[in-house]
Amino acid sequence: MIGLYFLDTMETNELNEVTDQLPLDMDEAAVAFHPKLTLASKKMHNRRRGINYHRVFIGMIDFAGDQSPELDGINVGMEGGMIVPSRDLPEGLTIEEREDCYHVGGRASDENPYAVFDIFPDGKSQAGKLIIESDGCEPVEETFEFTPSGLHWLFDVTESLVWAFFIAMLIRIFLFQTFFIPSGSMQPTLFEGDRIVANKLLYNLRAPKRGEVVIFKVFSHTSAEELEAASTERLLTLGRSSFTKNLKFGERYILRDYIKRVAGLPGDEVEIRDKQLIVNGETVDEPWITEAKYDFSYTYGPVVVPEDHLFVLGDNHNNSQDSHKLGFLPLENVVGKAMFVFYPAKNIKLID
Repeated sequence: MIGLYFLDTMETNELNEVTDQLPLDMDEAAVAFHPKLTLASKKMHNRRRGINYHRVFIGMIDFAGDQSPELDGINVGMEGGMIVPSRDLPEGLTIEEREDCYHVGGRASDENPYAVFDIFPDGKSQAGKLIIESDGCEPVEETFEFTPSGLHWLFDVTESLVWAFFIAMLIRIFLFQTFFIPSGSMQPTLFEGDRIVANKLLYNLRAPKRGEVVIFKVFSHTSAEELEAASTERLLTLGRSSFTKNLKFGERYILRDYIKRVAGLPGDEVEIRDKQLIVNGETVDEPWITEAKYDFSYTYGPVVVPEDHLFVLGDNHNNSQDSHKLGFLPLENVVGKAMFVFYPAKNIKLID
């Protein structure tokens, strides 16, 4: 009250003399005590990913010129590069991702009155501009350059290889798989040593058709003692083959892949007579048999293919472990359809 009374009683000239003695004029004082956004940063390195990045600390200077933990209402945006809230975000703050920025809400701790963000390269830009805005404050902008780590290329290559392996495994499991032809039972269509690609998805969409070449699983029965003593090389020829899992006491089995051609579908009547394949009373033309030595030298049937089974034959009719010896093939054993030969180069072709 005394101060106000003193000012009221002063003449105008005297008041002007007093204000002239202040260190700042009124405009300068308003600027000095206006809230301000602050920005600090340091370079960081991620060893696991092999990249350099920037960690930024965003704060607010209050009216008194002190660092304030009240950060509610700050918007943080990025042009070029990629910005994400840091895991070191102080308790009490909330970060809301909006369409074109992050919105900071809440109150930080007095010990750490900053909102913390990490700035990463996006693989497209060599630099990025950080833009910080808040009502009543001058916006702050700063440009950050992205300097790749010396090992960043190694990470990129490794990441690409991992993804390629992962995709290849998915393709192998669900779509395609390669197989090795271990014998001559499919000559003259396929020869020993050929490598082929099979479509594993097709028969999940439809049933096999007559004349198609299919890959399927065969149970090779053997005793426990023989299986334990067998070397890896002998596993493919070990034991007695069967299309169905029908074990006797003391026996085990191993699964191996076979490849044959579908001769009969469920419900078909199949007969082999006079060197001819006869299905449902009609002679089947076999254009893949190019030499007399591959013709049938035996008679078989007639038999009716049961439900959910196939009758399969090797193109090398006289030297093939197929349905005329092992019985009908359960559909559940079928792995996929043989598509083409990709090795050796002289044998590359589509499989009819």
